[in-house]
Amino acid sequence: MTSAKEAFITQLQQMVTTQNWEEHHHLENHNEFEAQLQQFLETYGISISDVHVLAYIGDHENTNAISIANALGITRSGISKITARLLKKELIQAQHAENSKKELAYVLTPAGREIHLVHGHVHQQILQQLETVLEAYSEAEIICIQKFLADLERVFL
Repeated sequence: MTSAKEAFITQLQQMVTTQNWEEHHHLENHNEFEAQLQQFLETYGISISDVHVLAYIGDHENTNAISIANALGITRSGISKITARLLKKELIQAQHAENSKKELAYVLTPAGREIHLVHGHVHQQILQQLETVLEAYSEAEIICIQKFLADLERVFL
């Protein structure tokens, strides 16, 4: 895969994971992992935003609310509500941060790790589908598409 394609996939992935785009996830049981993720959403009564917070915590164990908020582009108040919900549903645990008795750090519980794993599989499948689509485009076309998306991002964000 070329460097422009890699950069483009990274850009798309960031757009998906950093925006609160509930409608982006069309989980209509297209495959096993999407079906599992949909089941978790229903069983635990969680949203895609909740899953993205779980995913961030899974990728950055012992992280705090400020780091999560900054990385995902969600307000601190929003992260506070999401982490409270995830704590209540026993998908994460809070512990005192190593360097501060006031600050809390979050880690996944076994159930949270399971959701994180399935979510990662769904994202891998999406990336594979994107790579397949991008194979039809030349390097110059991908650069043009990247520029177009960047221009759109400035308009809408």
